[in-house]
Amino acid sequence: MKSGRRILRAIPGGPGAPASVPAAPLRRARRLSVPALLASLMLVAAAACGEGETVTAQPQIELPALAVDFGDVPVLNRKSLEVEVRNLGRAPLLIEEVALESAASVFTVESVPESVGPGESGTIGLAFEPPRLESFEALLRIRSDDAASPLVEVSVTGRGFTVGRIEVPAALEFPDVCEGTGELRRLKVRSTGTADLVLERIGFAEGSSPEFGFLTSTRTPVTVPAGKELLITLRYAPGAGSPAAAEGVVVIESTDPDRRKVEVPLSGTMNRAPVAVVGELPISAPGATVTLDGSASSDPDGHAPLTFAWSLQASPIGSTARPSPGDAPQAELSLDLPGEYVVQLQVEDALGCRSPPAFAEVLAKPAEKLVVELVWDKHESDLDLHLVPEGEEFFGPHDCYFAEGNMQPNWGDPGSSDDDPVLARDALTGFGPEIITYAEPAPGRYRVMAHFYSDHRASDPTTMATVRVYVFGALRSELRRELPRQRVQWMVASIDWPSGAVTPIDTLE
Repeated sequence: MKSGRRILRAIPGGPGAPASVPAAPLRRARRLSVPALLASLMLVAAAACGEGETVTAQPQIELPALAVDFGDVPVLNRKSLEVEVRNLGRAPLLIEEVALESAASVFTVESVPESVGPGESGTIGLAFEPPRLESFEALLRIRSDDAASPLVEVSVTGRGFTVGRIEVPAALEFPDVCEGTGELRRLKVRSTGTADLVLERIGFAEGSSPEFGFLTSTRTPVTVPAGKELLITLRYAPGAGSPAAAEGVVVIESTDPDRRKVEVPLSGTMNRAPVAVVGELPISAPGATVTLDGSASSDPDGHAPLTFAWSLQASPIGSTARPSPGDAPQAELSLDLPGEYVVQLQVEDALGCRSPPAFAEVLAKPAEKLVVELVWDKHESDLDLHLVPEGEEFFGPHDCYFAEGNMQPNWGDPGSSDDDPVLARDALTGFGPEIITYAEPAPGRYRVMAHFYSDHRASDPTTMATVRVYVFGALRSELRRELPRQRVQWMVASIDWPSGAVTPIDTLE
């Protein structure tokens, strides 16, 4: 309240004109006893009854507590309390100023109400954050427009009692991490003090290598109870083009008053991946064996010896081909079916770092322009493949199938076999394949049939048959049909030459 402000009060027994008196001097707010309060109210009422007299409504401040004690608070931890302010008057109480007087800036004002309504109460928010193990005190000064008590003072005390302490490793190392992979380390943060440790920031220092990263949350604040620990998982992941060595620093800020910021150096070295090399593979033919050569593979860091791992990533459907041996610099691959084979090689250095895969393709291209293949899924079943020119009967003299005299029927020049089909493979049981090849097909149409010759008394004779047609070594068509019993004939498809077009028939007889 400014000293120049004056308050009008009613003077009992006066002539009725209001008297102007100066505001009361600044003093501490006092509590009124119930009798005193009633007496004051009676005087006001009596004055109000006087003819021609005027009474102005006034605010009246009261604080239930003139001392606030935060008690024991861990060092650098923050605690908040509220100071209640009541208005016992009949006019709004304006809070004009709230200030703290202290030798140390450990107490702060967090919130202040602008005014308190008549008969209502408000709160002033205070906070205490002790910087060390010590007792602290301050004086809270509240100025309002209560003319009787314009200044109220509240004693504020608190004590820094316990303290959080942090312990971290001196450094973390990631030696010889394979290029293109990653390695993990755990950074252990221990809370060794008498109070809970609050981590206020976890991050990397500026300039840290981007190959380092966090795999656990670094959101703060996070509290580590006294005597406990927090594990932070980090990853070092060098990739292609990364430097051979990397450095970084993890920065942790906490409520340890003596180590507000700690730094953990990081270092990592990359083991460059070896390089797998597969020698070029020439076009070959079904039934041939090709040599796979990976002896040109190497390791840029010289971590010898290398170990080899061959595998087949793609092959014609039904093929059982596999590189052998699978762990030597050189291996062999038998091309059991026509089509494309994709070979993969990976090598590993003496430290266990594996190379990216290297691939090579080989095409088993038959000399014959037309190849028809039959496979099936039951070991007991015996299926036969048939091929006839359009207009000829199955099981007749021009049918190409397993019967004696029909494994290479004469379809062209009687003096030459180059223009005749050949049953190149006949399987009596198992899964096939049966293969008919035709080196130089004459123009025209040909029909394909699969015959369920015998089930060898299988309890469940049902067999899934698959027929594939290759034209110039490439798979042109694949057809599948379930054959329910022996003696069933599956009319598969027709083939037009020289277009190589395959037209499904797909009927059972």
